[in-house]
Amino acid sequence: MLIKNNFLPKENLETLQDLVFGVNFPWFFQSNVTCNDDKQEENYYFVHTIYNDNQVNSAFFNTFNENLLNKLKINSLIRVKINFYHKTKTLIKHDFHTDFDFPHKTALFYFNNNDGFTEFKNGTKIDSYENRLLTFDGLQQHRSTTCTNAKGRFNININYI
Repeated sequence: MLIKNNFLPKENLETLQDLVFGVNFPWFFQSNVTCNDDKQEENYYFVHTIYNDNQVNSAFFNTFNENLLNKLKINSLIRVKINFYHKTKTLIKHDFHTDFDFPHKTALFYFNNNDGFTEFKNGTKIDSYENRLLTFDGLQQHRSTTCTNAKGRFNININYI
């Protein structure tokens, strides 16, 4: 596991934040966060898939590639998606999971400060801080949370080899 604070230069960060937080950025409703956590009515979120199944899925791919993805050591992309977890009155922890069941790497980049976090099965918690990059072995079980002190928790999930 590796954490890099202040990962992007200010200009790159602001370019991505302006896009993701903008009124014209398309978000797509997902009725549950992981396959098993549909127990509560509030377990939904919004995503924007940039890349999946060996193809670009977003008109914004080049912007993310130029400002973030090309700064990572990626041999082959598997999936890139932006997550928007809405604010909840109490913090909701989603179920532990792995994104894929084969060897891969995962990078999470956090767009904003909030009281949400990424938690690993071993108990390690990584707080959501603006411009923080977390990379880890994608087979490590982890989970996301909502937040209670911001309008939402925004991150980008990058799965790669």
